[in-house]
Amino acid sequence: MKLWILISGQRALPKGRLDAAAFESLAAQLLEGFDTPEGLHPMKQGERRLLVSPHPAALQSAALLVPDGEAEVEPLLDELPLRAFGGGVLPGWLWLFRAARRAESREAAVGRCETLLDRLGEEERDCILVTHPLFAALLMDRARLRGFAAQRSGLGAIKPWERILLSRRDEHCGGCQHNCLLSNPGCPIGRDKAARSSG
Repeated sequence: MKLWILISGQRALPKGRLDAAAFESLAAQLLEGFDTPEGLHPMKQGERRLLVSPHPAALQSAALLVPDGEAEVEPLLDELPLRAFGGGVLPGWLWLFRAARRAESREAAVGRCETLLDRLGEEERDCILVTHPLFAALLMDRARLRGFAAQRSGLGAIKPWERILLSRRDEHCGGCQHNCLLSNPGCPIGRDKAARSSG
């Protein structure tokens, strides 16, 4: 089973400092829409199931990134809620950092991830998941504990429009720094291991 996580677009944080009330109103608008970036590369759905977060930004992103796809709305892919904690006037990124750490209890968010991974594991079907940065980071962490390896298109914190492939570790060669998938090995070590495992 392979899971492609596509991070939806979202509005950029405004520059400058915000108070708690301004951040609360901004947090409600972040996932409502976005400006379409240039150079997006769509992918084909194929036989994979397409699950999308219920936010308008995720639905619009799915239409752009998987144009031939038949999307199913999955409430478990919803972003972690953002609420202002504390007071004062802070930069937008700092409000986002504080809100992401305290808005939903960790147990509830982990429970959503575990429920989703259990459901997908029962089906054993490749899926495309369109979700948001904070939830995707937690989902990657829970999948890693279940024996999945992640291949990302970016570095550092997860950003809008990033693509992540989650696949089981035993589907990788693991013999060198490439750690390529055995279904498409890119080095002699991977090709050798793929030949031995298929025969």
